[in-house]
Order: sequence, then C-alpha cells, then structure tokens
Amino acid sequence: MHNDSNTTFDLNTLCQLADITPRKVRYYIQREMVSSPIGARKTARYSNEHLEQLLTIRKWQEAGLSLEKIQAILQKSDVDDLPPEPLPEPGSISVVSQVMLAKGVTLQIDANQAQLTTKQLRALAQQTIKALEQIVQAKPTLEETAQDNDNPN
Repeated sequence: MHNDSNTTFDLNTLCQLADITPRKVRYYIQREMVSSPIGARKTARYSNEHLEQLLTIRKWQEAGLSLEKIQAILQKSDVDDLPPEPLPEPGSISVVSQVMLAKGVTLQIDANQAQLTTKQLRALAQQTIKALEQIVQAKPTLEETAQDNDNPN
C-alpha cells in the first residue's frame, strides 16, 4: 500500500476513512485533540496525520479511556509515558488467524489489531516461511552444536 505524505482529503472522505462523523472531527479539533485542517471551511483539507490522530483517539476510546485521559495522552511528548495497550476484556471476541509455517510452528495474527490487508498478511506468511526455511537449512556451527547439547531445552 502506497502511503503518500502529500495526500489530502476533504472532510467527508476523512470521515469515511476514520468511520467518524464530521461533527466529532470538528469537536476534536476544537478540543485540540486533532490538528487544525489545511485551509478553512469548505476548502479545508486533511492529511494522513489527521487520519492517524482520529484513529488513535478511536483506539483509546475503544479501550475504555475517557476523552480527558486521551487528550492528556495526546499532549504528552514522551512515548514512554503512554499507558500499555489494553488487554482484551474477558468474554470479548477477536478473530485470530493461525498460519501453519512448519510442523510445530504456527503464526497467530489478529487482523484487526495488526491492521494488515489480506495481501499484506499473505506476504508476511510467505516471508516468514522463507526465513524459517533458511534458519532450518543453515548448518549449525560446532559452537552452536555444543551449546544445544549443554541445554537440551
């Protein structure tokens, strides 16, 4: 997927991409949670940065954070201060794909959280299989063989 940093959207397109109403976008801009658009009123344009800001707000809302807490997070410049990604709630449902890479080796992917397209998931699986094959086919050095004999696990 090509990500052009010069791409801009009108308000309706931005709202469709972020699955949000224009009213909420304006509200978030008013609260300074989202950057002001480029231009004004009917000629206003929004960039990928605006889209990412909206998606970040939605992610934290879905995790149960209040708008006040999200605003505090967005205003912090130190990424280390961010709260950890929320754990799924007991009883919540997520669809996880399992890709068999080799006998005894499985890759688990939560497509929603990974935010990968089907094409990207296939590429990930294919490249992981190739990497695993290269590792398996590589002949161990004498030192590695000795270490494996010392540590059977």
